Amino acid sequence: MASLREQLLEWYNKIPYNSELDSVNLNFEIVEVMIQSEELRTLFSYAPSWGLQDLEKLALILKKYRFVAWEVFKIIETYSPTTWDNEKEAIEQRINEIMNTPNEQETDVFNIDFNLYPFRVSKNGIEVLNNNKDIEDYDVISETPIVISATGVNLDDETFLYQCTYRNVIGDYNTKWVLPSDILSSDIKKLANLGLHINSNDSKYLLTYFKKMVKYVRWMPKEYTALRTGWKKDCAIFIIGNNSYSADGKRDIIPIDEVMGEMYTQKGNRDEWIKIIAPMLDYDITRIKCYSVVAAMILKIIDAPSFILHQYFESSGSKTLTTKIALSLIGNPELLCRSANSTDIGIEQTAIQNTDVVLAFDETTRNPQFRQNVYNLVNGVSRNRGTIKNNEVRAANVVTWRNVTISTGEYPLTQSDSSATGEMVRILEIFDGVPKIDENRIREIEETVRSHYGFFLDDIIEVIISYQKILKNRYNVIRDKFEVASTPFAARKKNYYAALTLGGQILENVLMKYQIPHKNAFEICKKYYISTVINDETIPYYIRALDAVYSWHVRNRRSFEYSNKLDPYSTTTAKGIEIKGWVTAAGVIYDEGALRKYLGSINQNFDRAIKEWDKEGILTKRTDGKTKKYCTTVNGQTARGYYIKFEKIYDVLKIKKKDIEIEEDLNKQECEDIEELKGSKENSRVNLKRICEGFIVERPDLNNVTRTSEEVAKEFIKTDDGKDCSFHYGFQDIVKMFSKIKQRSK
Repeated sequence: MASLREQLLEWYNKIPYNSELDSVNLNFEIVEVMIQSEELRTLFSYAPSWGLQDLEKLALILKKYRFVAWEVFKIIETYSPTTWDNEKEAIEQRINEIMNTPNEQETDVFNIDFNLYPFRVSKNGIEVLNNNKDIEDYDVISETPIVISATGVNLDDETFLYQCTYRNVIGDYNTKWVLPSDILSSDIKKLANLGLHINSNDSKYLLTYFKKMVKYVRWMPKEYTALRTGWKKDCAIFIIGNNSYSADGKRDIIPIDEVMGEMYTQKGNRDEWIKIIAPMLDYDITRIKCYSVVAAMILKIIDAPSFILHQYFESSGSKTLTTKIALSLIGNPELLCRSANSTDIGIEQTAIQNTDVVLAFDETTRNPQFRQNVYNLVNGVSRNRGTIKNNEVRAANVVTWRNVTISTGEYPLTQSDSSATGEMVRILEIFDGVPKIDENRIREIEETVRSHYGFFLDDIIEVIISYQKILKNRYNVIRDKFEVASTPFAARKKNYYAALTLGGQILENVLMKYQIPHKNAFEICKKYYISTVINDETIPYYIRALDAVYSWHVRNRRSFEYSNKLDPYSTTTAKGIEIKGWVTAAGVIYDEGALRKYLGSINQNFDRAIKEWDKEGILTKRTDGKTKKYCTTVNGQTARGYYIKFEKIYDVLKIKKKDIEIEEDLNKQECEDIEELKGSKENSRVNLKRICEGFIVERPDLNNVTRTSEEVAKEFIKTDDGKDCSFHYGFQDIVKMFSKIKQRSK
């Protein structure tokens, strides 16, 4: 189903646009305003019949969003050509009057109906009635007016706040959140720091003035704000920059921290960004950094912890440039890309203020101390500190966060550490870079990301919210597609690559809308997963190879024969599937040819694996000892295969006994006299269940009594996941699984 933005762009994409000549695409600009303004959407619904009054309303709306006169003319000429042709001169004159008239902001803001006697407030300031004079007269308390314009709550700590609008001493209008104690006390320092023209002699008047105004807060608008970015109200609201997002759409807010608004904003032109930057997205290292930006926003939804994506490469690998490209998707990369040469407290505060979004620290090589902050970043909990108040020492509140951190450097963060330490588990270290780029091209890219950014944030969050209910299930399905790692620590890294993949799939969905060439997020993340986890040099080769091969068996169990009637020299199983080996009650016999082919497909060395398995006592030789080859028997006949007992697999891969279960149902008829053991919970049976459950969640229309399990299965096998499952499990097993799922949901 198309989003509101997509529908509006389809309906209102009529204004001619030339990317070489026009600085902005008015079609996109109008749609952005329409999303926020129902009044404008209504106005455009009868555009061909606009009259002069409608055009005045159009100009007044667009003026609020900083459109200029010639842009309004172009809109009118496109959507109401008859009116434009007949009354062009009168229209131009009236629109110019509206667009060139200064905003009477002070009249709107300070014209309030509350009874503040003996005070009054206007564009002239705050005044108090002077009762000492014979005629009614007012004395000025402050020439800088201030009013309470709304009440609100800080969603991070439920603190009650007042939203104050004021004009400072240099004539600028501002709106800020303040604590009740800031205006309802005799201390005027905080008000003076806002830029108000007040002195201590008038503090008692101001206190009385605000007390009278506070009586009317129940009739004032009620807003909310936040000190930190991220998800609020059980992931119902996402706040970032000057905006909040929810199922009800996007709305403007005033953040407590103004810098947050400056970081996550838009500037420039989306088409220019696409033209210059899109070719850089062809590089996988750029793409996975972009995936990190989105993954950070879904960690809380899928209940995944913080982690670090660290790119290390030579100084010519465009590390900083590709990081800024990724950051420019959602905001100002110059502000979002921070130096790693920061203090401990500075890095912690950055993580606290920017939870549920990506962090970026550049050139860790320049700050060896950054390594000491890694644990704190990925742990996601602020350090215990004390505060002194009224001569009492108190413990400061502990704050938590979730982030994906992108870091860069010329060396790994873990080069001097053990891979078994807790924080190192959450670091994905990628040795990769972009080929050398021409200096002129680099300058062009740098200038583009400085001048054009933030155009994909709305779309990304819109997709996340649209699919929020199924993201956790989708995450589990993706995680099961990755090969099982061989140590508990490395296995946890699979969770982070699954999060990156899901973030990537969301981003690819967005990029396709703007005709940016699609790439397979899973394949990109799988490539880096194999290189950083499966092929992790800190894990002995024989373990990595065994882990990969056993995972291969678990995911392809139908290619391993269980029947005691099969000829061991047959090339297919009893069901006609190309054979990869045989399973007995005690272990697995891997076919030599199939094993060699698989290890080669994942860049593993077959001969080295066999040699190291032999050295470590993993292989079981034929008992008669007539040959040194690792041959074994199946049904009393010799087969060219390598036999590894389950007991040895579980011991080497540290698979716990509680994770070993008796296989049920699916193999019962084929192997009634053989006890087949599972190796872990992440086996093929569980994968099928999760994938089928994920499909039902995505297609709730199929989960009702009117649709049979066979009908659901037929729809399922049309999908990519369904085709894969159909090959490995067969249609009937898929039907059985959907039948069980539907029964449980009754």
